Amino acid sequence: MFMRFLSKGEMFGVPSVIARTPFPTDVLCESDGETLEVPRLAFEQAIKAQPDLALALIKGLSIRVTELFSLMEDDLLPSLSARLQQCLARLASHEGKVDTAGNVLLRLSQQDIAQAINGSRQKVNQELKRLEREGVLTLGYRTITLLRRPPLSASGAQAQNSKKAG
Repeated sequence: MFMRFLSKGEMFGVPSVIARTPFPTDVLCESDGETLEVPRLAFEQAIKAQPDLALALIKGLSIRVTELFSLMEDDLLPSLSARLQQCLARLASHEGKVDTAGNVLLRLSQQDIAQAINGSRQKVNQELKRLEREGVLTLGYRTITLLRRPPLSASGAQAQNSKKAG
């Protein structure tokens, strides 16, 4: 799996040197290049003698950890939209109150949902507003009503599919 390009002069393998573990990935060079291997003892002495170097390494490693979490999220977790829809379906089946029209009332805040799906309240609000515009739900104060949608007939499904195709 491709992770990222390295910049000229950028260090790699630092966590392995510090933790004394094998480097977990391969590094490929697209063109001619040079590498410099720094012995562990010299590396540790340089960090002890130069606090600015240690801080720069910590900053670089922190950026890499953030990038890694973003990659994991992109590859492993479904989109916020999918997480939101899964959460609403789960809540509807366990916590929802069905009214006489077949709509499902959920009593919770957008912040509660954001925390449940590991998203920001602002992004959850944007997605909920989109679903409201599409007629999937309505929003109220600390409530979300999932609207009952009549099932499509065979001819209705064909019309729906031809709309999407056209």
